[in-house]
Amino acid sequence: MLELLILAVRVVWNKLWQRERADTDSALNRDRASPIGMGLASLLNALDWDHLRAEVERESRARIVLIGARGAGKSTLLQWLNGLIPPETCPTDTRGEAPPVMNLGLFTVIDVETPKPSDPMNPSDALRFELENADLVVWVLDGAVGVRGWEHEWIGRVRALGKPILIALNKLDAPSASVNLEGWRRRLGCSVIAITARTGANVLEDLLPRIADTSPQLATALGREIAQWRKPAAARVMRRAEMLSGLAGLEPVPLLDIPFQIFLQLQMVLRIAAIYGQPLNDRYSREMIATMVGSVVLRYAGQQLVKVIPLAGWLASGALAASGTWIIGQLAIEYFENGRRGLLDPKGFRKPFGSAEDHNE
Repeated sequence: MLELLILAVRVVWNKLWQRERADTDSALNRDRASPIGMGLASLLNALDWDHLRAEVERESRARIVLIGARGAGKSTLLQWLNGLIPPETCPTDTRGEAPPVMNLGLFTVIDVETPKPSDPMNPSDALRFELENADLVVWVLDGAVGVRGWEHEWIGRVRALGKPILIALNKLDAPSASVNLEGWRRRLGCSVIAITARTGANVLEDLLPRIADTSPQLATALGREIAQWRKPAAARVMRRAEMLSGLAGLEPVPLLDIPFQIFLQLQMVLRIAAIYGQPLNDRYSREMIATMVGSVVLRYAGQQLVKVIPLAGWLASGALAASGTWIIGQLAIEYFENGRRGLLDPKGFRKPFGSAEDHNE
């Protein structure tokens, strides 16, 4: 059924794009003349687009605090990540004498000095401000040294702030490093990820996914700044929207879930656009998003029809809702990966699905 739907969408799309660009508005007006098109247009116009964009922009400005003792490997970790960050967003070099608090785009690096026996362990106002405004705190521990008493106390204080916290156990390759992660977790009371910042071992594979698992809203910011993690970040955004759309589709009352589904799908496309650094602020972008949602309008209709069948129909409705969101997400990823080409370009649109001639061969 999915292959038939994709084929139908492709054929209809190719026929639409045999016309010139000037005929697009008239085609959209004819679609809006139908009851489904009028309802979809009304829902899209009723949504608060500015609020949606503001929410996604806020997620894009998230902050992750890298904190730990001097020499633990925070700057090394950040410098390794710099190789994955596009040049236009790459933070400045952090080598040399650095201040205790450095704001470097998505990441804020905080050096905690080893306290003297006579000094109280009271955080400065700047340090407290950064911790209280962080979306996630990553404490970088020197695996070759182990956790010291004052670090254990500091970690407890950070946890008391109520912020999500992860422990990155650095220098996994050091001869004296302890890799008993379960023991570390029991001792510190939070998740521990073993990494080697110098080589990047386990950073992409374990640390970044764990950050996104702990704070799902950080996927947008991570994908935007770390080029090699854009596609995994977009896939996470898409899976989250699929799950929520599927849950919404399970409700048994026809039409009640459509506004919520459209809201989730638009939010997903805006997040994917932010991940690929493609702002959607103009009227053309709004019509593009409406076209993405409209590409699964038949699926909306089928989903509502099966709701009349108790239990089995409700489950099928949830599956159709999730798969429709998946189709929109795949179109969005393809579109933004190609530099905003592919969805509204007939040649680009044929690429992921194949042309009609290729299908018939």
